Amino acid sequence: MTIDVLASTLNAATAIFGSLSAIAWVRSARFQVPAPPNVGLGGVLGGDVYDEDASGRRFDVLETLKGQSRWNSYAAWLAAGAAACQVAVAVRGFIDS
Repeated sequence: MTIDVLASTLNAATAIFGSLSAIAWVRSARFQVPAPPNVGLGGVLGGDVYDEDASGRRFDVLETLKGQSRWNSYAAWLAAGAAACQVAVAVRGFIDS
């Protein structure tokens, strides 16, 4: 593989990783686990915790946080992949000059 093809491939990979990272972060921001029907708000020590969002939908706070954490982790790893590709492109630029 020539250097130019490698650089183009790494730039394409950066765009893909970056786009997937953005999608994962949006998914994280919008992730919500609905509360079971007919439950009250709040919680009991050691039990489930429920709350309402701005539109009045009830959700399970702890399960929502777990899901958001998982999607944030995916997004961070994808962003790290994009950064690693760009570092490789930069190193290639230094080597060529």
